[in-house]
Amino acid sequence: MTISISTEEFKAIWQESIEKGEIKEYRSKTETITPFPPYLGTGFWWEIELRNGLTVLIQDYCYHQKIIEIDKVESSSQLVSSFYLKGGYTSTVDNLFLSREVTPKNNQLFLIKDTIEKDEIPANKPILAIKLIIDKEFLNHLCFESNHPLFQHLERWRKDQEIEPFLYNCQTSAHLETLLKQIIDCPYQGCLAQMYLESKIMDLLRLQFEQILTLEIEQKLSFNRDDIERIYQAKNILINNYKDPPSLINLARQVGLNDYKLKKGFLHCFQMTVFGYLRHYRLLEAQRLIKDYNYNIAGVASQVGYKSLGSFSSAFKAEFGVSPKQYQKQSSL
Repeated sequence: MTISISTEEFKAIWQESIEKGEIKEYRSKTETITPFPPYLGTGFWWEIELRNGLTVLIQDYCYHQKIIEIDKVESSSQLVSSFYLKGGYTSTVDNLFLSREVTPKNNQLFLIKDTIEKDEIPANKPILAIKLIIDKEFLNHLCFESNHPLFQHLERWRKDQEIEPFLYNCQTSAHLETLLKQIIDCPYQGCLAQMYLESKIMDLLRLQFEQILTLEIEQKLSFNRDDIERIYQAKNILINNYKDPPSLINLARQVGLNDYKLKKGFLHCFQMTVFGYLRHYRLLEAQRLIKDYNYNIAGVASQVGYKSLGSFSSAFKAEFGVSPKQYQKQSSL
């Protein structure tokens, strides 16, 4: 069974559980630990306030049933840096990106507004996440002298100027994984814990920003509006021909770009290589066919362009963390 729930409904259930005495919230000057509403699942959310404008949210929970969380985001009052150590889910933000998988393999830095975010969270799958909630006040202590688009966005945001929503998606390195585990296993309490966590959190942000800057350096090309339109045209050609896609050179010729600029353009626009994007789309389509139509796994593999069932199963598990057969069983619950 799947439950659809809005952010407002979720908060109301949580508050009702507290008022009924089903859960007991712990509060101190800098921390709030709230057990998960028993109606929905198990676990807790732990919120820690660090320096002005920087809050850490540690989420450790597991839903009893599959949940579709729907959040109407009306403003851009917070910047979010998101990391996962366990579990994952499918997330869609209207007008910003394709349906994407949030897993321990990747981390995100995003600012969204005036949109609808929909997260599909599986049942009985523990999730452990660390999220940094960053207010404009925190950015007042930073100096943005770089011309990098991220820093230009942040500078405009803290000055209350109009900006477009953005999301950066990076791979979670071994160094980042180590920092995340150190945060979870903090050996201190009280003010020492705050000092320890703040140092680790600043390292997290530094490494994440470095990743984003590195992506930009690797992608350093000038893209005008016509180039961007051609890159999106190439994306549409891939989607429309995902079962039997053109070669990279052929695709570049179809849209009037050289293959080098097309490759760099995909990284610039989608944070993926051309065929990384194609692979991702194929696997999303396979996931949809398995979930919505319960097709035979071998048939799904062939339908999305995989000649080998073994290659398909390996790619699917690498993308979603479970084999196609396991995913089929989960979807039928």
